[in-house]
Amino acid sequence: VIDCFFFNNNNNLVIVDYKTDYIPYDLRDKPEIAEKMLADRHRLQLFYYKSACERITRKAVHAVYIYSFYLGKEIEVDL
Repeated sequence: VIDCFFFNNNNNLVIVDYKTDYIPYDLRDKPEIAEKMLADRHRLQLFYYKSACERITRKAVHAVYIYSFYLGKEIEVDL
């Protein structure tokens, strides 16, 4: 289930997927590594969401983000 997709003020399609994944203690002070771990872990799932949104809306997805509750931030995912 896609958590959130919307058209921003520029009419660009954006996907946001909320994640509650645990981040190991040793990665808490290494945000780049933690962000890459999350992006890599969920990249295939987000690719499917992107494909579905593009088919449904007939518009290209402009950006895909994970929002990590554990890190308290958004992470842009390159697909």
